[in-house]
Amino acid sequence: MFISSKTLDNLFDYYKDQFYKMLNLFECQDKNAFKYGNRIRSEIEQLPFQIPELYDDYRFNIVIMKMDVIVEELFFLDGEHQFIRNHVFESMNLLDDIKEGLK
Repeated sequence: MFISSKTLDNLFDYYKDQFYKMLNLFECQDKNAFKYGNRIRSEIEQLPFQIPELYDDYRFNIVIMKMDVIVEELFFLDGEHQFIRNHVFESMNLLDDIKEGLK
């Protein structure tokens, strides 16, 4: 399946924005942050079905693992801010790298 470069840019920018939103929800101590994080995680988990190249990309698997950590912290809302922030920004950088590799 062919996905245009613009579509890939928009898709990965959307998920980068979602990671940033999860950080904001953590900072605000939003009680619905876990539900939101879980929904975004399930969306990201389905991406390899639309973009088969992601099956073999180890960076994508790292993003999924980081997402698991973030979602867990959103459940308890008692983690260290810097820890969550690092995972969020590392995930965003990995998404940028993946996007560039798919072009």
